[in-house]
Amino acid sequence: MPIMRSSQNVIEISEIPSSMQSSQAMEAPFFATVSSLVPWIVLEIEKLIENLDITTCLAIFGVVFVGALYLIHVIALCYGIFHLHKIYEPDATLPGVSIIKPIMGTDENLETNLTSFFTADYHQFELLFCFHSPQDDAVPVVKALIERYPDVDVTIFFQEHEIGFNPKINNMIPGYMAAKYPLIMISDSTIFTRPDGISDLAKRIMSEEKLGLITQIPYCMNRVGLANCFEQVFFGTSHAKIYLAGNFLGFNCPTGMSSIFKKAALDQCGGMVAFKDYMAEDYFFGKNLAARGYKSGISNQPALQNSAATTFTSFSNRVGRWAKLRIAMMPQVILVEPLQDCFPAGIIMALSVHYLFDITVPMLFVIHFFFWISMDYMIMRVMQNGPLTVSLIQFIGFWLLREFSSPVIFIKALMEPSVRWRNNIFHVKMCYDTLLTLDGTHIRGYLLTRLIGHGSFGAVYEAKCNSDTIAMKVAVEEEDLLVEAATLQKLYYSDISPKYHFTGRYGPYSIIGMELLGYDLESIRESTPWKSCQRPTLIRMAYQMVHCLQALHEKRLIHRDVKLSNFALSQPKTPGNQVSVKILDFGMSHEYSDAEGNLKEDPRGFVFKKMRYSSYDVCLGLDPAPKDDVIQVGYAILYAGGFDFHEKLKSPDNELMNWKRELIRAPGETLPLMLKFLTPFFEEVGELIDILPVNHDLLKQRIQQCLPEMNASSALTLTEEDGNPVLT
Repeated sequence: MPIMRSSQNVIEISEIPSSMQSSQAMEAPFFATVSSLVPWIVLEIEKLIENLDITTCLAIFGVVFVGALYLIHVIALCYGIFHLHKIYEPDATLPGVSIIKPIMGTDENLETNLTSFFTADYHQFELLFCFHSPQDDAVPVVKALIERYPDVDVTIFFQEHEIGFNPKINNMIPGYMAAKYPLIMISDSTIFTRPDGISDLAKRIMSEEKLGLITQIPYCMNRVGLANCFEQVFFGTSHAKIYLAGNFLGFNCPTGMSSIFKKAALDQCGGMVAFKDYMAEDYFFGKNLAARGYKSGISNQPALQNSAATTFTSFSNRVGRWAKLRIAMMPQVILVEPLQDCFPAGIIMALSVHYLFDITVPMLFVIHFFFWISMDYMIMRVMQNGPLTVSLIQFIGFWLLREFSSPVIFIKALMEPSVRWRNNIFHVKMCYDTLLTLDGTHIRGYLLTRLIGHGSFGAVYEAKCNSDTIAMKVAVEEEDLLVEAATLQKLYYSDISPKYHFTGRYGPYSIIGMELLGYDLESIRESTPWKSCQRPTLIRMAYQMVHCLQALHEKRLIHRDVKLSNFALSQPKTPGNQVSVKILDFGMSHEYSDAEGNLKEDPRGFVFKKMRYSSYDVCLGLDPAPKDDVIQVGYAILYAGGFDFHEKLKSPDNELMNWKRELIRAPGETLPLMLKFLTPFFEEVGELIDILPVNHDLLKQRIQQCLPEMNASSALTLTEEDGNPVLT
């Protein structure tokens, strides 16, 4: 049998065609040759790596970096040709759109821009005009258009109060809360829309279930004037290519001047109010939606800006403001952004290729220049959807002016971090907006799972490590965080503040790990049906708040930033879900005297008289003292009891100062009717003097006298009803 199998094998081999035999005969030496070359190739690569100096590495990096910029041009041009200026047929099945128009002031083109929305070709929409005040110059323009187009669904809103840091969000909140359609469009007053502009946005966002945000890529109407033409060249070239390529590659790059989103999607992120303290709210809309699985994109039509007030100065200020926000949110752009313009990139490419391949620098730079400007010209023609309104010579002139002015604007943005928006000036801290988006980050073995809150001194996250859950505060300013850490350590055994765990650094941020507390008292107030705590609850809250100040002042510390949101409840304990009130957020705290009673200065130089919730004496210019903490607690107690203290703070300066003075001089006459039972406490507050220690025990007695039938020192309990916290 073995011999027969062998003979069969010989017969099978002999039956193989001669061509295949020769092929196999050729393959054997080929693979042998390749195998012998592998060690040589590996050796040559090792030699290359050994001889690779820093200059060669930089040259290779330069070629790759600028090559990527070339690729961005190509992607932007191709994506623009493919994606922009598509025309959709009207679709009556699309949902209704609520269009929010934030407006401040007017110009010659405002009526034209707004008219384009009144006459838009869409089957179901409403216009929600949001003004800062009834005295705005644009109000008569809108009212005249309402009379001209009575069949259009229009509502006018005036800003009621400031809910956060971002003035645009403050302006739009009333409109957002009143919106009745599932799609929300935000459109600035300078935007002109084509008749099918709303339909294009609605069709695009409803094309995919997971599309949550669609923006219109910024461009400009055809307008006369050098500054207007210059602005159009900017938005049609360098700005357009970044937006087109970025959207194709899936980066988050929305724009707030004209966008549409699904209201249900943004509500999952906390609604518009959740972005009240973000300056670049459009960027964070996209970022938060992406974190919940939604995608962003751009529409088929550009946003046509049509401001009548464009000047070279206003343009540079506007672009500089955007640069300042990018630097604050993404500090790494400092290293990249100045190098992505034509001339810096050309110098890098020419020198790199010259070093690697010995090709002359001038020739390389000329080739680079003509490629760059040609691609920008073609991209702008795509944005324009036809011939440009400027000649080729004019285009080159405006293009060169943009390229040469760009580094000047960027350097100015670095040197002057303050941002002017409308009538407001904001001081932007580098990395501040970024520290609000650290969910999912691991720091010191802890995973930051959710953002609890944030303020002027940083953001607080819930952080978990196995079964251990703590609060972690992240801040940009190290000095203020170190002050807070020192205060927490001094109060460790007082049981009136979060327990201190650790302090450290994470990249550009300073961090504190501390005990995780429960609801803050302002959240408790907001969860009540009438935004008012019941009297028995209020009395016990007040008693424990004064107790917190007593422990703080006994350590010769003053808080100086006492408000309802800076008190929180401990985690519930058995029996009966008992909780206690604790004080937090010690970024402004100060050790006001030494052991011998000598007063100590705070080198940080806070200007407390400008804080509208400061006490009467502090607003006059006196330094905060322990009694001023007590007065601020009084304001917090009134707010918890249903008095709208935030609304009172909007009063004219003289009226507010008179109210603060009379509240402690004649509380029986000044307190609102529903809170007059607190008169004994406020009468005692009025007796406090700077040079004398605060008698906290006496203040507690006065709180007890406010409601004698209730034991003010008894425990508080926390329960839930319909998912809302209830403190009793």
